[in-house]
Amino acid sequence: MNSPDQTTQAPRAATSRTSLRRVLVAASMLVPIAGATVLIGAALAQTSQPAPAQPAAAQRGSAAVASASSTATPGGAIAVLMERANFWRNQTQYDQALESLSRALALDPKNADALALTGQIQADRGNRAAAESALAKLRQSAPGDPRIEKIDQSIKVGPIPAEALADARRLAREGRVAEAVDRYNRVFRGNPPPDTLAVEYYQTLAGTEGGWEKARDGLANTVRANPQDVRAQLAYAQLLTYRDGARTDGINRLAVLSQNSAVSDQATQAWRQALGWLPQDKSAIEPLQAYLSVHPNDTDVTQRLELSRNPPPDPNDPAAPQRVAAFELLNKGKLADAASGFQAAIAANPNDADATGGLGIVRLRQSKYDEARTLLSRAMSMDPANKGRWQQALNGVDAAVAGNRPNQVTALIERGDFPGAEAELQRQARAGGNAGIYAQLADMQARQGKVTAAESSYRTALQMNSRYAPALVGLAGIVGGQGKHDEAISLLRQAEQVGGDRRLVGQARALQLREQALGITDPATQANLFRSAIDSDPGNPWLRLDYARTLVKQGDLAGGRAVMAQVVAGNPGTEALKAGILFANETSDPDASTTLFARLPPNARTADLRTLEAQAELQREIGRLLDLPRSTARARLLALANVPDPDGARGAAIARALTAIGDPAAARRAIIVARDATPNQPAGARVAYAGALLDIGDATGAQVMLKPLGNGSSLTTEQRTSFSALRAGLAIKTADNLNQAGKQAEAYDRLAPALAADPDNADMNLALARLYSGARNPQEALDINEALLRRDPNNSDARRGAVAAALQAGDRGRADELVREGLEIAPDDPKSWMASADLARARGNNARALRDLAHARQLRLQQ
Repeated sequence: MNSPDQTTQAPRAATSRTSLRRVLVAASMLVPIAGATVLIGAALAQTSQPAPAQPAAAQRGSAAVASASSTATPGGAIAVLMERANFWRNQTQYDQALESLSRALALDPKNADALALTGQIQADRGNRAAAESALAKLRQSAPGDPRIEKIDQSIKVGPIPAEALADARRLAREGRVAEAVDRYNRVFRGNPPPDTLAVEYYQTLAGTEGGWEKARDGLANTVRANPQDVRAQLAYAQLLTYRDGARTDGINRLAVLSQNSAVSDQATQAWRQALGWLPQDKSAIEPLQAYLSVHPNDTDVTQRLELSRNPPPDPNDPAAPQRVAAFELLNKGKLADAASGFQAAIAANPNDADATGGLGIVRLRQSKYDEARTLLSRAMSMDPANKGRWQQALNGVDAAVAGNRPNQVTALIERGDFPGAEAELQRQARAGGNAGIYAQLADMQARQGKVTAAESSYRTALQMNSRYAPALVGLAGIVGGQGKHDEAISLLRQAEQVGGDRRLVGQARALQLREQALGITDPATQANLFRSAIDSDPGNPWLRLDYARTLVKQGDLAGGRAVMAQVVAGNPGTEALKAGILFANETSDPDASTTLFARLPPNARTADLRTLEAQAELQREIGRLLDLPRSTARARLLALANVPDPDGARGAAIARALTAIGDPAAARRAIIVARDATPNQPAGARVAYAGALLDIGDATGAQVMLKPLGNGSSLTTEQRTSFSALRAGLAIKTADNLNQAGKQAEAYDRLAPALAADPDNADMNLALARLYSGARNPQEALDINEALLRRDPNNSDARRGAVAAALQAGDRGRADELVREGLEIAPDDPKSWMASADLARARGNNARALRDLAHARQLRLQQ
C-alpha cells in the first residue's frame, strides 16, 4: 500500500497500467482497483481522526485528509502534512513522519508545529544534533512555545533503553506497581514520560497509593497536548471512572469514544463496567438510559436501571457512615486510614460483614495474610448469602502465600526452568501446600505438556478450595483441550460466579470459543465466534488475526486490514507485531510486512519471521518486474522461479503474478520450473502449488498436483488444513463446471465424497443446491438454501440462491419474503440488493432491477 504522501503526489496513479498491475498482485485479485483507492483514503481518514471530544476538529482533520490530493493553499497543504506526520509518529514510523515534516518546513520554514514535532521525533530517536537544531529554530520562531521545555527534557533523557523499559513493564504486569513506577522514573531520569509512553506510565502510576491524582493530571495534560491520541483519551476516561467525583465525566467521555472505530470495543466495555459502579438511586437513571439507547438488549443494565428507579429502602445501619468512608479510603490506597474506618464500623456493629471483609482486604494489601484470611472467612460466615463478594479476595490470600513464599519459584520461571520450578513446588506441596501452591504446580506441569499430572494437581487444589478461581480456570483449559467442552464451560461459569479474575476467565473463555470456531467451516459463523472471543479477551492480537482471516475468507479484505490496523497501531507489543506481519504476508502486502518487521526488537526476529521477511522481499521484487514490458517481465519472473523452493511459496507467488498479467501458461510453467529447481522437495510444497493452480483456474492441474499426497497424512497440521480446503474447493469447482455443461449426475459424483467428509460445509451445500437447480429440481435447492439460512441468516449467497430457487419453483411470494428479510438483516450487503434485482427482473420490473443493481454496485465500491 502507498504511504499517504505517495497517494497525494500521484492521486491518479491507481489508473495507470503499472499501478494496476501492482494492485492486482498486492490484493491477489480480490479487491477492485476502485475499492483499493477508497481503502487508502478511508484508512487515512480513520487513523488521523482527531479527538472525539472535539467534533469540529475531527471534521476538519477528516476533510483535510479526504481532500489531500486537491489541497491548493500552502496552509492547507501544511495541515495535511502535519496530519500525516502525526499519524506516522504514532505508528513509530519516524522516517515517514520526518519526510512529511520536511515537506511542511519547505513550505513554511518557521512553522512552529512542524519544528516542534521534528525536534521531538529526533529526540525520541536519540539524534541529539538534529533535535537541538530543530529546537534552536523553534526558539527563534516561537520563543514562548510551551513545547520548548518538553523537547529540551527529551533531549536530556535521550532514547529510552529497551531492556529497562521491558523490565518496568514486567513489574507492572506482575502487579508490583510501586516498583514499576520507580523503574519507569529511572528510565525517564526523573522527567515526565514521553508522549509515546505516557499512557502506560500513568495507568501504572494510578495503581499506587496516592498516585491517582497525579495520573489523572498527567493524562489530562497528555490529552490536551495530543488531542488526536484516542488511546490516551480512552485511558483518561477510564481513570476518571475510578473515582466518584469524576465518574460521570469519565462515563460521558467513554460514551463518545465508543463511537470511534479505533477504540470502540474497549470504550464500550469500559463504559458498561463504569455504570456498575454508580449508586443504585435516581442519579444513575440518566447515564443508564444513555447506554441503553445504544445497547437496548443489555439485560443486566436494564435490570440495574429498574433498581435505580425503585431503589430498596436503606436499613437502619449505624455503621454505614464509617464503612462507606473506609471503602472510599481503601479505593484511594490509604490503607492505614481505611483500617481505622473499618475498625470503627466494626466497633459500632460487631456483626458488620462488609466492614469485616473490607478490613480483610486492607490486611491482604498490607501482606498480613493470616489476619486477612481470618477476617475474610469471618465475613463470609456472617453473611453466607453474599459470601461470593469476598471469595476472590480470599483466593488472593492463597495466591499471595503461594507467590510470596517462593521468590525462588518466580526466579526459576523467569529463567524458563519449568522442571526446577515444578520440583520446588512439589517440595512446598509435600510440606503442607495449599490450593494456590497446587494450582501453580499444575500450571508448571501443563507448560511442560504433562497434561495428566496437571489435571490431577488442579483437582487437588479444588478439593482444598472448591471456589479457587485460578484452579477452576486452569482445569477448564485442560479438559477443554481433551474435547470435554461441556465440563470446561461449567468450570468457567463457576470461576465467574466465585468472582474469579475476569481477565483470566475471559482468556479461558476466548480459548474455548476459538477452538469452536476453528472446528467450523462456515466463515460467517466463524466470524461471530471470533468476535465473541475478542469480547472475552480484547487484548489478544492472535484472536484478531483469526477474525481478520475470516473476513478475508468472506471477501472483505478491507475489513480484515482494518482489524489488523488496530492491532498494530500505537505502541503494540511483540506478539501484535508478529500477528500483523503474518497477516500482511498472507494478504500480499510486502510493504506493510517490512515496515512491521523493522519495528520488531532484534531478539524477537525468529527464523519463521525471517522467512516471512524473505517472502515480502520476493513480493516487492515481483512488483518491480511487473513494471517491465510483458515479455521481459515473463522472462525475468521465470528466471526468478528457477531457485530452490522448499515450501512452494516462491513458485506459487510467481505463478499468481503471471496470472495477474494475463499469462496463465507462463504461470503453470513457473510452478514446474520452481519444482524442478528443488531436489527432494517436501510434500507440503505440492499444497502451495495446487492452491496457485486452482487460483489460475486449472482445476485439473491442481488435482494432479495433490494426487500423490493421498489422504494428506504426511503433511503438517497446518498443511493438512490447507489440503482439506483445497480438496473441497476442487470438488466445488469441478461440480460447478460439470453442472454448467449439463452433466449433473457426474457433478454429483464429484461433489458427494467431499460433502460426506464435511456435511456442514456451507460452500459445498451451496454447490449441491446449484446442482438441484441445474437438474430442474428447485424445491430441493430451496430446502438446502433455507437450511443454511436457518443456521446463518447473514449468509447472502444462500439467500440469493434461495430467491433464485423460489422463482424457479414459481413461488414469488416466498421469494419476496426472502428478499425483504435480506434487506432488513443486511441492508449494506450488495448481494441483498442483487437478490432484490433478481426478483424485480422476474416480475418484469426492469427499472427497479436496474436501480437495485446500481445500488449494489455503489455498496460494492464502498466496500
